[in-house]
Amino acid sequence: MPEATVYLCDDLPPATPGLIDDLIRRLPSDRAARCRAYQSRRDQVSCAVSYLLLASALRERRGLTEVGPFAYGPHGKPALADHPGIHFNLSHCPTGIVVVVADQPIGADIEAIRPVDWDVARRVCSGREWYELTCAANPAATFARIWTDRESFVKCRGGSLAEALRCDLPEQGFHRLATPAYHMSVFTDQPDPTWTLVRTRGLSAQRGS
Repeated sequence: MPEATVYLCDDLPPATPGLIDDLIRRLPSDRAARCRAYQSRRDQVSCAVSYLLLASALRERRGLTEVGPFAYGPHGKPALADHPGIHFNLSHCPTGIVVVVADQPIGADIEAIRPVDWDVARRVCSGREWYELTCAANPAATFARIWTDRESFVKCRGGSLAEALRCDLPEQGFHRLATPAYHMSVFTDQPDPTWTLVRTRGLSAQRGS
């Protein structure tokens, strides 16, 4: 039976310059440069922690002592060049980080709950989704679910953002978590995977259910 382990971090400490420096010192040079490229301190912390969480997940679930090197698909989806049978995906936003490790292709996305940009929503939503969105009691949360579903589906397939705006989504294959601060969606094509959720507190992972 296919398995997928979802690591979720939504309780990061304040993004101080000292914390950022400490985290980035623990990263390989290419990831450190990527983190430094973010203008927001919170995004720098999220970028660094997502990589360190991936490293921890691969060590815990697959016994790997190193993350790299990465290989990249046509639209930039990363993969482990030396371990093609191990799949992962990650995403971060100002309110949370998700890292997924699986034995089948996987896609993940997490988005903060924020006011709906209705022009974007018109371009993204199918007719059914548009109706659902315009009738929703909480449009912001509803659109976050629609968007993360599309992102996770396309990321699983290794597709482009343009595909996310026009694809038809399947009814099954999604694993979701909604909170007042964010919505997370994880997608796999494999039927009935065994999902394990590992919640983190700060920078320490603790297993959840």
